[in-house]
Amino acid sequence: MSGVNSGFRAAMWTTNGAFSFSGLDPDDLYAVGWETADDVPSGWLGQDGSSSPNSRAVPPMSGLILRPTEWASVGGRIQLPPEVSLDEVELVVDVEGFGKHEGAYPRGSVRADGTFLVSGIEPGSTGYIKIDDRRDRLRGGWYTGSVTLSPVERSRSAIAAGDQDVLVVLEEAATIEGTVVLGDQSPAESFDSLKAKAHGIGDEFVEAVPVGRDGRFVLGGLVPSESYTVRVGGTTSQLVSVESPARVTAPGAVTLTTAGRTWITVRVSGPGVSAQSVGSVRAFDEAGVERGYASVDRTGTGRINGLQAGRQYRLQTSGGWSSGWYVGDGAVVQQRRANAVSVAAGGHAELVVVPQATLSGRLAPSRWTMVEYLDPETGELVDYGYVEGSDYTVDAPAGTYKILVDDTDESYAPSFYSEDGRSFVSFDEASEVTFEPQSTVEGVLLRGGRCASYSGRVELDDRFVEPEQVKLWSDAPGSIGEHTGWIGDPDPRFTVRGLAPGTYHVAIVYTDRVERQFPDVVIDGCTATTGVVLGDDPGLVQVEKPTLTGESRVGSELSVSTGSTAPAAESFDFEWRRSEARIPGADGPTYVPTMDDVGHPLSVVVTARRSGYRSVSYEVDHEDWVPAPEVRPGQVTVDGQVRVGGTLRAGVQGWPQDAVISYRWARDGWTIVGHDGPLYPLGADDVNARISVTATAQLPRHVPASAAVTTAPVELDFLLLEAPRLTTGAVVGTRLSVDELAWSAAPDATRFQWLRDGRAITGATAAQYTPVAADQGTRISVRITGKLTGFADVVATTSAVQVKRGVITERTRPTVSGTARVGETVRVTTGSWSPSSVTLSYRWLRDGVAISGASGPAYRLRVLDAHARVSVRVTASRPGFGSVSDVVAFNARVGKVRPDIGATFVRSDDRSRITARVTVAASGVSALTGRIRATVDSRSVWTTLRASAKGKVTLLLPARVKSGDIVHIEFTPTGDTSVGVMKRTVTRTVRGV
Repeated sequence: MSGVNSGFRAAMWTTNGAFSFSGLDPDDLYAVGWETADDVPSGWLGQDGSSSPNSRAVPPMSGLILRPTEWASVGGRIQLPPEVSLDEVELVVDVEGFGKHEGAYPRGSVRADGTFLVSGIEPGSTGYIKIDDRRDRLRGGWYTGSVTLSPVERSRSAIAAGDQDVLVVLEEAATIEGTVVLGDQSPAESFDSLKAKAHGIGDEFVEAVPVGRDGRFVLGGLVPSESYTVRVGGTTSQLVSVESPARVTAPGAVTLTTAGRTWITVRVSGPGVSAQSVGSVRAFDEAGVERGYASVDRTGTGRINGLQAGRQYRLQTSGGWSSGWYVGDGAVVQQRRANAVSVAAGGHAELVVVPQATLSGRLAPSRWTMVEYLDPETGELVDYGYVEGSDYTVDAPAGTYKILVDDTDESYAPSFYSEDGRSFVSFDEASEVTFEPQSTVEGVLLRGGRCASYSGRVELDDRFVEPEQVKLWSDAPGSIGEHTGWIGDPDPRFTVRGLAPGTYHVAIVYTDRVERQFPDVVIDGCTATTGVVLGDDPGLVQVEKPTLTGESRVGSELSVSTGSTAPAAESFDFEWRRSEARIPGADGPTYVPTMDDVGHPLSVVVTARRSGYRSVSYEVDHEDWVPAPEVRPGQVTVDGQVRVGGTLRAGVQGWPQDAVISYRWARDGWTIVGHDGPLYPLGADDVNARISVTATAQLPRHVPASAAVTTAPVELDFLLLEAPRLTTGAVVGTRLSVDELAWSAAPDATRFQWLRDGRAITGATAAQYTPVAADQGTRISVRITGKLTGFADVVATTSAVQVKRGVITERTRPTVSGTARVGETVRVTTGSWSPSSVTLSYRWLRDGVAISGASGPAYRLRVLDAHARVSVRVTASRPGFGSVSDVVAFNARVGKVRPDIGATFVRSDDRSRITARVTVAASGVSALTGRIRATVDSRSVWTTLRASAKGKVTLLLPARVKSGDIVHIEFTPTGDTSVGVMKRTVTRTVRGV
């Protein structure tokens, strides 16, 4: 809410839609509106609370009802080609227009059924739909009102918000594949930041794509059968220049040759460099046009990128230190351009700078303007700064200068500083000011003002169409250049302001680039020149425009016609331009482009003159940029025997000595991969083939030139093209063979003889040989004999290699089986070994210590093994191989054996009592010792089992034991028996007595 007299108020509405404002003036009127939200666009309170684009004032009240309008949407359906699915494309739907939308326009996506919906657009508005495929499989563009899309923006058709019936039928797109070829030896990073772009139908640009470091690019999403102009370009810091474009029909391919770019590295030092001063170094070409700059960091180093190889540049410092021109490594920069020393692109420069000075004083009248420092002898601009207000302080370069107040507002006239405080003095009348490094020149009064103006009317013949401006300019030093004033329409009045006293040229500028010149005007003092009528005096009229003929290429003459004027001109002036910059010395009707013109558009300004008439000028452009010239034609020759085993050598002549030559060898027209030098060895694959070599010469900023020569068919010669080699090192038990033999022709037969220390091995005449134990330590080689009818035998022997001891490999580990208990027999498997014919030996171990006498594949566990870890070391050996061992073990320690206890019962001799005959036995234990106790109803008797008893004892059971009673017999091992035998108790019943 905003009050008419009391400012702005804000309130948030709650979830139920209620809102309130407080602190309102009951006598004031207020406009009520709302901001854009998720569901509604912004608006003002209209009639009946509805949304309105215009506000209306209401007094404070309660019960006010707001009815915001909801966002609208547009939608429709997209039909794909039959062979394309949605998974193969990435479609996006964008909209433009549809009222004043805050922030980014909404974007729609395409559903699986091909329908789309774009929400969040202004209700009641109209706009445009654009559909694109990010994968460039399908051709995108603007909706035209029919089912097809157009890439041309002016062909689009508006639709209304709320339209849900848009139908679009998409078509497959075409591509243009391209390759960028550098004209010199630029580094791979020359392609960094480089992009390829194209424009075609209606001059609509295709989205630029990056160029890879291999120079390749693909432009997608194009209209089939349409023609496109393709060019490459990039940022000013990248290293490839924009060259002549190419016209290509999609689908198609194109190769663009472009001049490579390089850089100049600079280092700035001297008392003017400090941790607080950061400046720049700028590079200017021979025509004085700035071509690049480097921001110099606090270390004083920088690099000026984007310079053209082979060119010379002048360097100027500016920024945090005094401005000046590079005059040689280690020398302090100088203010005069004429003393500058050029630096070749790709070079390095050491610049020495001095600190800046300071200028301070008063500016009258107070304003924001530019202060320029000019060379007092040449009038050349050395440096500049900006001041604002009445009291100013501004940096100044060290040296002696004339100071110009050069207003950025053309309504103020330029004025030089004069010690006597005058305004609008000329360059010759200006005072000189000397600045010492790190000093301040104070109290300098810089005066200026609007001064003179030049105004009037334009009255011209109807044959001139759309005059745009009246232009005045001066040749005097320190002139700010052109002063212009717009010509009114329909009343053709004009005013040119900011003129200082002096002599000015006068011209009218037209929309078609024609300039009609009028007599010079002298501005005397700061008076207004009014009532000027341009057109009353007779002037030449351009009846027939000049035309430009000839090829725009280096060394080819261009010629411009003068056209015709009414009345006929008496003389003509010509000014040839390169990229809108005047070409020094090119002032005739013809011009021959030079290497400096490569990559630039050329134009010529023809000025017609006649005594008593105003001159008329016309600028005509050549439609083509100057392309890189071709390297002059050369020749390539081939020497060498054209037979298998020979080597061909390519030589070139006729090309410049500094050209870089590359080679491509081919066999019957097919490129031979991996051979790109001047030499090529002939092999078996070349028999009866014709070998050709294509040499290509490259020069900076030139189109490469190529020449080729082809040999007679290659003749056959029977020989080994490469020395034979053994495939692997020599190891006992490992098969040896010979690498594939490179015969110049397939032999009728090949024989082998393997050699041990140079002597033939009996029976070893196969293509392979497996060293045996007798070969260990000797040197093995093989003699190869090739036979071919009609040719002498070819004999060759491989280099001898020493035979190393063979290696035994365990393929499958042995395993231990059996029960880990005293008295049990355990066994070990053999496992598997390579080679298989090995000799195995065994050694059983108790806790890692060898067990005496245990050297077989089976072992019976002994009493001493109880509680120990028993393992076995299996050793495989073979003559010539050495041996290899593996130790395998149980997962658990060896347990004690459980004794077997038996008992029989008999009557004593007097038959008064019962006697128990007890036997104790334990597997693996021959002499048991221990204590035996018999218990009946808690009454016990015991006896000792000695080793000599061989496990048998007799016990007289307690009195009154009878048949059927239960006897508990317990065996407790003692001595060595207790190590491997468990304690055990058994229960027996008295029977048979």
